[in-house]
Amino acid sequence: GDHRHAPGALMPGPIGGAGGGLGAFAGLLSDAWSATSRALRVQVGASFPWLVARGMIPGVSLVHKFGRNPDVDNDSSFFAVWNGPKGSYTGFDATAGEAITVSSGEAADAGTVQSSGTLTGGSATTLVDSGADFVADSVAVGDCVINDSAGAHGIVTAVAATTLTVHGWRGSAPTVGDSYRVATTASTGAAVVQMPRVLDSAFALSTVYVVLDGTTGVDTVGTDYLRSSRGRVVLAGSGGENAGDITAKQKTTTANVLFKLPAGYNSTMVACDTLPAGVTGYLLDWGLAIIGRDAADIIARLAMRPRGEAFQVQEEIACRAGGSSFA
Repeated sequence: GDHRHAPGALMPGPIGGAGGGLGAFAGLLSDAWSATSRALRVQVGASFPWLVARGMIPGVSLVHKFGRNPDVDNDSSFFAVWNGPKGSYTGFDATAGEAITVSSGEAADAGTVQSSGTLTGGSATTLVDSGADFVADSVAVGDCVINDSAGAHGIVTAVAATTLTVHGWRGSAPTVGDSYRVATTASTGAAVVQMPRVLDSAFALSTVYVVLDGTTGVDTVGTDYLRSSRGRVVLAGSGGENAGDITAKQKTTTANVLFKLPAGYNSTMVACDTLPAGVTGYLLDWGLAIIGRDAADIIARLAMRPRGEAFQVQEEIACRAGGSSFA
């Protein structure tokens, strides 16, 4: 290249020459690059979950599990960390797929299906059914559109006879032939529950929705489900939250309680999960905290099992009253 310099320009000395010259400059550059690379490594490590959550690392996803056990007392037994009956968690006991029945302890947790059918079109912001009349069906702004085929939902922002404008699909955009439902609130409590990690007998995950009917059990559309340790309320009435505890269990083998969604939470508190077939999981960290106990030192065990085997304790941490522990 052209190495000419303007008059008076500083020229580097010979490599290793007096005053450091180019050798000293290269050393400084190397030091600066090392410091920069170290900083980048730290930043990338710290932001790895954020990069995954943004979809910037293909083929990798994050699952954040959290749980709550409100009935810890002086006992030598171990209890599952979930907001259900004290004792073992039966949500992992299923051996055959069934429909899931969902019900609430309060009548105020109820919704109504205003319209349903098969999509003839749609986009990232619309749902189209040329055979529908959403106006005549009394579909309104704020109702929840459920795409049962794609496991997605959105909130209605505008209504026309055959077209609904939807505020972003939580999940895949609709395609022609998908089955849908439009649900509205029927009382002050929860109306629609989303179960985003439902496992079937082939150990594949899907997202499933239920429109509640108060204390009356409502069955899922699908009938081949083993587990569902996550649930959230996506549509609620004027109360803004589920009025009662919402329970999901297998339809026939009712002893297999998959989750209890505590009143007022709009979300499950079940520290259990299952990896689907063909997926490798890595545990980044886990922790435990005790709140509201004067004298309750607790030992927590992290248990896992390969498919078909017995649960094995992988790690154990201790937590003293009013404290917290992380591993």
